[in-house]
Amino acid sequence: KINGLTTSSFPAWSTGATLSNQSSNTFFSVNLSATSDSNITYSNTTALPAGTTLLANGLFYGTVSIGTQTTYTFNVDAKDVENQDALRTFSLTVTVNPPAGLYAWGFNNRGQLGFNDTVARSSPVQLSTSTWNALITQSQSQYFTLGLKSDNSLWSWGYNAFGQLGLNDKVYRSSPVQVGTGTTWSLISTNNKSSGAIKTDGTLWTWAYNVYGNLGLNDKVYRSSPVQVGALTNWSKLAIGSTHTLAIKTDGTLWGWGQDLYGNLGIPDKVYRSSPVQIGALTNWSSVVAGGGSCASMGLKSDGTLWAIGGTGFNGLLGLNDTNYRSSPVQVGALTTWSKLSMGSNWCLATKTDGTLWAWGSSG
Repeated sequence: KINGLTTSSFPAWSTGATLSNQSSNTFFSVNLSATSDSNITYSNTTALPAGTTLLANGLFYGTVSIGTQTTYTFNVDAKDVENQDALRTFSLTVTVNPPAGLYAWGFNNRGQLGFNDTVARSSPVQLSTSTWNALITQSQSQYFTLGLKSDNSLWSWGYNAFGQLGLNDKVYRSSPVQVGTGTTWSLISTNNKSSGAIKTDGTLWTWAYNVYGNLGLNDKVYRSSPVQVGALTNWSKLAIGSTHTLAIKTDGTLWGWGQDLYGNLGIPDKVYRSSPVQIGALTNWSSVVAGGGSCASMGLKSDGTLWAIGGTGFNGLLGLNDTNYRSSPVQVGALTTWSKLSMGSNWCLATKTDGTLWAWGSSG
């Protein structure tokens, strides 16, 4: 204030000149903001990107539809009640998301990528425009893929020496082929040479390699197409291992069959089973995993606890701070915050409810 004259500061932009990237065909909104000692109105002084609008209160919103990534620049004026203004040139990059569908890349010597050839890809290539609910690839030694589409149809492709594609033969496929004509599949599992699935009616089905009775069909006969395990309709989770199988029923009970040489079924003996046998008497199992070449099993309970169900502790695979074998379930630590679990040949991964990721076993 000088000789009765009061001055007012010019508006100052608080929103940076480079706006966050947005996706084509996706609605967005951004609040453009400047500060001043009086109210501010906002207006563009050059053309905005097609499909967008700027309101006087600074709300910038819309949907940009383009075919290739584009960076737009436009000017916005922030003006206060004294007609003092601040002009800023904004930059907005709109990216183009790849079309929805299934993409594949990498090794392809058995047609496991599904492109009807054996040519490897070094970057993602779209295989299908369909929506897939689940996809399981087995590339460690057997090179095949099982997929579950959103319409609950089951598909397979790649290596098929043991009939693991479920197509009633041992012919390799280099592009996806539907397994049967049914659209009632809800969950799939596979590991090395055997495959299995659960249908929407709660029935359990297995096929392929069966030298240890790991298909649960009360014999050691290989199958090249899905065969129902028993007649029950209350199966909910399934984990196919390389030599054994684990499953959970809707009542929370845990069941296993196949090889038990290392106690991997969680039953304190070394007796092989060729049909499902209940593991313990508890009814709070929520998920299980069965090792690839490791003959080990891990599980989660509904209370968030983590368990080594049994098997070889080689490389610390059971997470119990030693390399000892176990033939019955043992809790790993005392935490109750475990949420998801995955197991490979010599490693295990798990996430907690806080979103953190944990690992143990061999990294080689």
